Amino acid sequence: MNTSLGPDTILVLNPHTAFSIYPERVVIESPDAVFTFVRRGAELVKRARFLLDGSHRLRDVSNRVGASHTELEETFRDLVNERALEDVTRLLDSETPEQFLSEYFPLCDFWARDIFSTRFWQAMLNGNATPELVLGWGFEFYHRVLGADEHNALSVNYCVDHQIREWLISHFAEECDHGQMFLDGMVASGFTIEQVAGSVPLPTSRALINYLDVLAVTDTIAYLGCYGVMHSPRAGQTRQRVGEQFDRFAQMYRFAQGLLEKIREHALLDLDLGHEGIVLERALTERIKVNRAVTSSILGAMMGIVRAFSCFFEGIYEYYSKPGVPLPRSSAF
Repeated sequence: MNTSLGPDTILVLNPHTAFSIYPERVVIESPDAVFTFVRRGAELVKRARFLLDGSHRLRDVSNRVGASHTELEETFRDLVNERALEDVTRLLDSETPEQFLSEYFPLCDFWARDIFSTRFWQAMLNGNATPELVLGWGFEFYHRVLGADEHNALSVNYCVDHQIREWLISHFAEECDHGQMFLDGMVASGFTIEQVAGSVPLPTSRALINYLDVLAVTDTIAYLGCYGVMHSPRAGQTRQRVGEQFDRFAQMYRFAQGLLEKIREHALLDLDLGHEGIVLERALTERIKVNRAVTSSILGAMMGIVRAFSCFFEGIYEYYSKPGVPLPRSSAF
C-alpha cells in the first residue's frame, strides 16, 4: 500500500502497540506485525512516540523531533500500513455526527477485536485454560458487572444534560443487577454465595471499573465514547454465533457449565436489548455539537478503555494461571 501522510495528518498509536527500547534499536509490536528500527529510524521513533497521541498534526511532530516531513512519512509508512499507527484525521476533524460515527464505529471494532489476542483469550479459545483460569474469569467478570452498576449510577448522577440523563437512566435500568446472573453461575459451578460475594477483585479489574467511574463523574461524552468498544462488534453478531461459541466452551470446559451458561445468557441479553445502538449516537445526533474538543475527548476514552480491558484480561491470565492459585481470591494483596 502506498500510504501518503500529508502535513495535516493526525496519527495515534494503536492502544495494543508495545515498545521495547534497546541501546541500538527500537522494537514495536502490534497484534499483526513486529517492526524494528535502528540508527536514525530508532531515534526518530523514540522522539516521536509520545507525540503520537491524537493531539498533534504531522507538521508539528516534524518540528518537535527535528525531522523533515518526508523523513517522518518514510519512517511511519509501514506502521500506518499495518495499523500499528492509525490515521485519525477524519475522525478528529469531523464536523457532523454522520462524519464522526462513520469513522468511530469501524475503529472501535478494529481496536476491540485485538483484545481477543490477549493470552487469556488465546488460552480460552484454544481449549487450554485451566479450571482456575476459567473460574477466575467468572469471579472477575462478576466484579466487572457489579462495577457496571457503579459507573452507570455515577453517569446518571453527574450528567448535566437532562435529555442525555434520561437516556442514561433507561440504559441503567436495562443493565442493573446483572451481577445476579454471574453469582448464580458461580454457585452452579460449586461455590457458595458467601464465597463469591466475599471475593476480592484483582487490581486490574478494579482499575477497569475505576476508569469508567472517573469518566462517568468528569466527562459524560468521553464516558459515552467507551460504549462503541464495549458493545463491539456493532454488526454481525447473532444469537447463532453466540450460541455456537458457548457450545464450544461448554464442550471444552465441562466443569464450568453453570458459569458459562450465565455468560451466554448475558451475551444474548445484550443482543436482545439492541446494544448496537448506543447513547453516544443519540447524544451526538440530537444534543451535542460535534467539534474538535468532543472528538478528541471520545478518542482518548476509546484508547483508554481498550487498554483497560486488555489489562483486565492480562491480569486474569497472570494471576489465575499460577499453579495452585486459591479460589476464591480473598486478599487484596
